[in-house]
Amino acid sequence: MFPAPRSLPTFHRIVTLLAMFAAALAPGASLGGLRAQGAPAGFAERYALAENRGEVVATLIPGTEDWYYYHCRERLDARDFATVRQVLPVWIKRHGRTARVVEIENREALLSFGENPERTYDFLRRRLGLEFRHERIVPGARSTLPTRLDPGLLSPRTLRERALRNHPHSVDGFHDRALAALASADLDERQQHSLLRRLRRPDVPNLPTLVVRDLRRRESRGFGSLTIHDLLRREQLDACLEQMPELLQNERFVDAYLTRLQPDADSNWFDDPRQREAHLSNLWSFASRLPARFNSLKAHVLFHWLQHDLTVGAPDKQRFLQYIRLPRRSGHPARRHLERHSRRAEHVDLKKQ
Repeated sequence: MFPAPRSLPTFHRIVTLLAMFAAALAPGASLGGLRAQGAPAGFAERYALAENRGEVVATLIPGTEDWYYYHCRERLDARDFATVRQVLPVWIKRHGRTARVVEIENREALLSFGENPERTYDFLRRRLGLEFRHERIVPGARSTLPTRLDPGLLSPRTLRERALRNHPHSVDGFHDRALAALASADLDERQQHSLLRRLRRPDVPNLPTLVVRDLRRRESRGFGSLTIHDLLRREQLDACLEQMPELLQNERFVDAYLTRLQPDADSNWFDDPRQREAHLSNLWSFASRLPARFNSLKAHVLFHWLQHDLTVGAPDKQRFLQYIRLPRRSGHPARRHLERHSRRAEHVDLKKQ
């Protein structure tokens, strides 16, 4: 009723291929042909079930890690510990201290216990990190151990001396919180310079004296070379001037002092004549102390003060005379005036006004 297959030979070939594929997947089929890198698949089972394990190990390639591992296992089973101890260094040199090496070392140490117990104990102490520092507790026994630390070991003086000894000529051994206390310590010049170099706050006792002492060093780079110089308060700058009047010759010191004379943000000196006059008075009381090289600054202060006088309707003659007497080359100065003030650094630069 149904037509016969047109291609019967092709059908037989398909059935034959399926049978071959099923045979290949059957358990144990061509097991020897399936190999990983190193030992054949199922080698651990063959080794474990073999009556003569030496013959099974001989099928491995000498020098591979699998060969070293199973060779040592076979020798350990034979209690040939001497051979294992000779093979281990060569194995480690070729393949490193792998997990298998550690396993064989552990096996050898435990299995050779009967041969040398002390050697096994020493191995376990090192491998497990055992120290056995515990002491026997005897009920009622009086302890001879100290119950508190010696205060002298942690006193500020001891810690300070230790830090200075470990870091000579610097204060690098101190935390930033400890720097303020060092201001009153007996430090040498380089230690004081190291202290000033690290300070970031001006609220340090005796700071002006330390600054002046450091500025008098031969290696000093002058005022303004350290961050702490720009952080000094006005009263600290005045204290520095008392000890070192020549600071008035330093432009960076003058700039720092003028910055401290600036009115605070809450004042209205620009619109309030009284506050403006008080500010100009403070500026002039400082500028008038400066040497002739700062004549441009003096002229600048006097110029704005004269403008203020005109604004409030009260011109000051003496202030005006002080202003015009400042040496300058612009305009039509008299020859005697130019001869008296021949140094250009003393001339007023009106462009700075």
